Amino acid sequence: AGVVVARAPSAHARRMAAPPCNNSTFGLLVPGRPLQFEWQQVGPAKLVTQLAGTGGVSDLVFFLLPGGALPPGTGATLHASFDAKEWTLLGALTADKPSALLRTNWEEAPPAAAVQLGVSLEPLESIQNLEQSKAITTNNDRLNWALHLAQDLFQYLMSFSRATPQGEMIVAPVNTLKLWMERFKTRYRRNPNFVFHSGA
Repeated sequence: AGVVVARAPSAHARRMAAPPCNNSTFGLLVPGRPLQFEWQQVGPAKLVTQLAGTGGVSDLVFFLLPGGALPPGTGATLHASFDAKEWTLLGALTADKPSALLRTNWEEAPPAAAVQLGVSLEPLESIQNLEQSKAITTNNDRLNWALHLAQDLFQYLMSFSRATPQGEMIVAPVNTLKLWMERFKTRYRRNPNFVFHSGA
């Protein structure tokens, strides 16, 4: 009988069998915290992890670890969810952009709140479409924020309205806008989204 010698899998075959992303691919950094790179594999191209104590976390850094690589023609999206049902796109990485500083908008989350973060490998075309949609949403959010800011200034000025022989008028000290700006800076430091609250 002949002897069959099994050949070791080629490097290409090993690459094809290995998941395209794993624990050695991505890292997360929240300012003031240790580097986080522990992920749970939930699919060949999907990872999840949990971040505790998200209240007050306004930004995080998402990046490719040294030696980590994305399959050709793909990028990695990072999503966040507080209930594992509704997911929000935070940002994406590509071979041309291996790291990103991402805005979270979690300032109003309870201090002990935990968020689930998910990574998904997607075609570059899909990532471009997602980022365009996110940019439109971001621009709309900025417009909404600016309108609420203008409303806050209007309400502040209206507190100086007085009845005069010429009708109701705003009678304010010359330093009114300076006082409002100081008030705004103080409230913004406490909560950047204070203008969205009723009675701001």
